[in-house]
Amino acid sequence: MKTTQLLWIGVCLLGAILLYLALSDNGTGAKSSHSSAAVDPVLYKKEVESDRTKKNDYMRTNAESPISDKTKFTGLLYFPPDPA
Repeated sequence: MKTTQLLWIGVCLLGAILLYLALSDNGTGAKSSHSSAAVDPVLYKKEVESDRTKKNDYMRTNAESPISDKTKFTGLLYFPPDPA
């Protein structure tokens, strides 16, 4: 009896996972609101650079920043923004 219950629980869990994957568009290539065709590369670059500037300012000035010597902090190193 216990083995049958465990089997049914496993089948139900597997079914729930498969249903979730079938209903979500993750990994299927279906259109989403984050499609790369809708990204303006110039705007994206400006937004990323603005966010990075804010993060560097926070690291340089905030008391909760993990940077111990803020006077020598010149900013975090980043890869160039890539809207792809």
